Amino acid sequence: MIPAMRYFMHFGGESEFVADEEGRELPNDVIARNEAVAAARDLMAADVREGHLDLTCFIAVENEAHDLLFSVTFENALTMKVRA
Repeated sequence: MIPAMRYFMHFGGESEFVADEEGRELPNDVIARNEAVAAARDLMAADVREGHLDLTCFIAVENEAHDLLFSVTFENALTMKVRA
């Protein structure tokens, strides 16, 4: 069995940054990216229920050495359709 790695998923927005102090163990980077996308969508859903949405927010994912692996912007976590 491949050992799980610890990933930290930090939230960033225009005026705030919330660090993930605990992290969580996941099998690989692909699963970590999927989890970051799901987290971004959950946060967006809550914002939409409150009547606002900031697509510049992001989830920054670091490994257990706290090296930045990638970021998922809210804009890139969904597909939007707008009227022309």
